[in-house]
Amino acid sequence: MTNQSNKRTSDDISNEWINSGVSPAKRRTKTNAKPSQGTQNQTTQPPPSNNFSPVVARTGTGRTTANLSSNAKSETTSRRNEAKNIRSKDFREDIPDLVNVAKPRTPSVQKAATTIIENAAKSIKKTVARRPKRNTTNYIREWTEWNTTASRDEHKLEPMFDEFVKVVAQHVKQYFAAHPDSLSAPKGWSPRLLLPSANHDFKPFDSDTKVRIDGALGFTDVDSDVHSMDLKGYAAVLAVLELKWHRSRTNEAYDQNIDYTRNIFACQHSRRFGWGLTGCGSEVRAMLYLPDFVLASTAMELSTDAGRRAFVKFLVYWSLCEEDQLGYDPTIRRAEGGGCYEIDCYDREEQTITKMYSNTLVLSASRVLGRHTRCYVAFPTIEDATSEPTDFTSKEARVIKDAWAQSATDDSKSDDRNEVMHLDHVRDIFNGKDLGFPYVMSDACGDVMLRSGDGFWVDSTKTILSALSDESRKMCLAEDQAKLPNRIHRRLCMTPVGEPLRTLKSEAELVRVLLDAMRCHMALVNDCKLLHRDISDNNILVVRQSGVARGLLIDLDNAVRLDVDRGDGRRVRTGTLPFMSLNNLRGVEHECTALDDWESFLYLICWLATFGINRDDRTSEKDSQDFAINNWRYGSSIEMIACTKADHMHSADSFKVHILENFKEEYELLKDLARELHSALFLHESCKGAVQTKDEVVAGLFTRKRTVVKGKDPLTERMAFKEDILSSLRGLVDDVDEYLTNPQ
Repeated sequence: MTNQSNKRTSDDISNEWINSGVSPAKRRTKTNAKPSQGTQNQTTQPPPSNNFSPVVARTGTGRTTANLSSNAKSETTSRRNEAKNIRSKDFREDIPDLVNVAKPRTPSVQKAATTIIENAAKSIKKTVARRPKRNTTNYIREWTEWNTTASRDEHKLEPMFDEFVKVVAQHVKQYFAAHPDSLSAPKGWSPRLLLPSANHDFKPFDSDTKVRIDGALGFTDVDSDVHSMDLKGYAAVLAVLELKWHRSRTNEAYDQNIDYTRNIFACQHSRRFGWGLTGCGSEVRAMLYLPDFVLASTAMELSTDAGRRAFVKFLVYWSLCEEDQLGYDPTIRRAEGGGCYEIDCYDREEQTITKMYSNTLVLSASRVLGRHTRCYVAFPTIEDATSEPTDFTSKEARVIKDAWAQSATDDSKSDDRNEVMHLDHVRDIFNGKDLGFPYVMSDACGDVMLRSGDGFWVDSTKTILSALSDESRKMCLAEDQAKLPNRIHRRLCMTPVGEPLRTLKSEAELVRVLLDAMRCHMALVNDCKLLHRDISDNNILVVRQSGVARGLLIDLDNAVRLDVDRGDGRRVRTGTLPFMSLNNLRGVEHECTALDDWESFLYLICWLATFGINRDDRTSEKDSQDFAINNWRYGSSIEMIACTKADHMHSADSFKVHILENFKEEYELLKDLARELHSALFLHESCKGAVQTKDEVVAGLFTRKRTVVKGKDPLTERMAFKEDILSSLRGLVDDVDEYLTNPQ
């Protein structure tokens, strides 16, 4: 019936991440989650030997699940607003066949699912028809008869939900007890019991906010007893449950479910996509979380036989589907006999799989939507991965980047914006030579491949949604979309291993690191014909060579080949908001060039010089709240942010008053570097300024003639002098390098 060696419960998955020390949430204790009430099969994994505590997870916005502001109430409000924004823009409701994403793939398992659904639905129908005995409660019947005029207490729905789920679990258990060896199932497949959390209205221990969730679903071995599970944290949760007393509050339930599910991605580092559940009165909906949007099923109305059967179908499919259909990644798993994790790395060119080992997570996914980028420090052996302390400078150390990248095509081989292809190209051009600065060298890089039966397939959102009908996929389109976006799950194994900028100890170290990144950028443009397009604090790392801090420019996710695309043919904004160029913010029609990336370098310097290099010299939120530079991140619209930034850049006086005067006093090098960069980019003698002016009609007072004075765009005019400006920027880098090498 099952493959015992491949059985994993949601508690097992939780404890794997908790005990390894790679959960990014701030934990107050390191106690293991208790196993659910059941048989001896419901055990947890022993803790790995390495208790490494990773650096705080980072994203471009600075608002991550592990990086809170000091004002918890403000952060909670911000997250809820973000959830509402997702619901208003990236949410699709009433997808009729959403359940098919979890439909078992193997015919024999489908047949078993059909039988279990039929048996469970009949049993629940009898339960609904049966009047409860004296001094007993028929929770399922009460749920189907939920009267919103009699009760507005959503907590009364909790035992009703629990009982429904446990009845279905009992039928799953009974079927496999009666048919232990009847299925021809895929390798590694094992049925599971879906069970509700024993706690309701509780705060998961691995959350970094005080927000409480109504409930959750977990899963355990099919041989276990049917009891509620003691799910203490998000790391053990399959799906968050949000309950409301009436269907009129469905949108509020959606918002909260979206808000809380971000914690599942943050705490489960092998989670590819997520599921959620809402129960509003007697109406239940399932939710599916993908990188570009959130989907919700049609309403399953439990007062009807059809609605109850539809909910049973979801629960049974989740119980019998393959692990990847729940959203987990089977290519990241606990290494046998070692306190670390085994990660499959696929090489596109060699068509081989390399196994790497890690228990060190340095970047966690912490958003509901987006690339869900995670980074691990990994080694080719378990011994290296579990050594204490972890040796980041070892020649064997690798960075594994795992992300869902947007694909310009449905085929990685024809996608000229494929980061794997970019890294292969850089490797071929640079060829391991000493260029005077560190640069990324790729090892095993390629698309993540998942197994189904005897074959493999590329993990992508297109593949996940292939289970839906054509009509359902059309319902996923936004109004301005003709085709669904496709993201391909890619995994890159690279060297060297870097540290975040906040580990720098001085202004001089930062300037040296920035110069290395600038030199690497110039080499990418001139030699590799690659435009980076996402210069940010997250994409420049520190590599220490013989104790000296050097800069490493990383992340070619948004890069384009200049010799193929001639700039950004898609006319889309890319990058991290505070560091985006004016052209990027404005969405102008002419091509993006290296000058846009140089603007980003300038904005990054201004940001770090204003707010501080590291935690020791960080400017407090209170002291910086009135700084003009904050408007580079917050504004009523991106267009308004662009106008504000243009005002700041328009002249030397404006740049000084709005930006330079808020630099930390001790940062003289950064102030001078920022001033020189600004002068080169915005004060060229033939194209000064940054503010666009519109055409203006001027009427003569005496002649009464109307004259049209043409408006100007200094950035458009700047294009004619691009090479001259780039030459001056190269000269500036040489001058600063000479100063650092031979300070006067």
